[in-house]
Amino acid sequence: MDWEIFRPIITDALQKKAKGPGGRPRYDFVMMFKVLILQSIYDLSDEKTQFMILDRLSFQRFLGLRISDPVPDEKTVWHFSNQLAEAGIIIELFDAFQAVLGQAGLLMKTGSIIDASIVDAPKQHLRKGEKKALEEGKSPTEWKKKPSIERQRDSDATWTKKHGKSYFGYKNHIKVTREKKLIEGFEVTTASTHDSVVTGILLDEAADSGIEIYADKAYDGEPVRGKIRAQGAKNRVQKKAPKGGTLSTYSKRINRSYARVRARVEHVFGTMEKSLGGLHLRCIGLERAYVAIGLKNIAYNIKRYEFLTRCV
Repeated sequence: MDWEIFRPIITDALQKKAKGPGGRPRYDFVMMFKVLILQSIYDLSDEKTQFMILDRLSFQRFLGLRISDPVPDEKTVWHFSNQLAEAGIIIELFDAFQAVLGQAGLLMKTGSIIDASIVDAPKQHLRKGEKKALEEGKSPTEWKKKPSIERQRDSDATWTKKHGKSYFGYKNHIKVTREKKLIEGFEVTTASTHDSVVTGILLDEAADSGIEIYADKAYDGEPVRGKIRAQGAKNRVQKKAPKGGTLSTYSKRINRSYARVRARVEHVFGTMEKSLGGLHLRCIGLERAYVAIGLKNIAYNIKRYEFLTRCV
């Protein structure tokens, strides 16, 4: 694939005028972006990323490096990732590759599937006063006195429960094409955000008009139905049983037919977990989590694109 499609976006966001002569030239933007993609595909820490580039000739060939060339160290990798977060261009980078998928004819669709997956963040143990302050949207007094503590705390991530188990972190909300199982859109929220809240963000009138939208029972309700109708799409969301009641035989049959299609989104999450090393956040804050999760989604699409084009 042509990695140069990402250069204009990164250059416009990160290129700064030189303040004067001297200094070591910075690493190439596209090469550094490819480093982050490798890091995402193999689920590597910054330190391990540096080691693997030095150790693997395959990594060096992919990055266009010779054995004698300098390799970005772990601090440089962290700094570049942090720059992407501050620039807020991960969606633009995702959309740039979407254009490649569109030109290859891989985004033609008759339906889309929406779902979300919890992404664990490093757990933190808070005192009662700290927890109460964060719930009120304030910064704890102790943190203000010691900024070094605040920098190491994730005040954005939240707790949620699923199947009786507690999770701390964020959610990766994705919209997947029914036919090719490609991610066509995503959104990142805290873990406590209900799955259905971002449905309106993921839907697009131009792309979704007339197609079928599949989702599990968590999305069932008038708010989601209204959003699907507003986009001119067809509602294929599995139905929930009424409170204190049960579903009719007809509704159960409809749910089973929808489930056969909806299950395809689980293949995407399964691939991320098994083939892409899972998604384990090593950063704090929603801004950086957005970049880490966005890179994983881009990495998945790149791997899927390679598979689909190779099998043609």
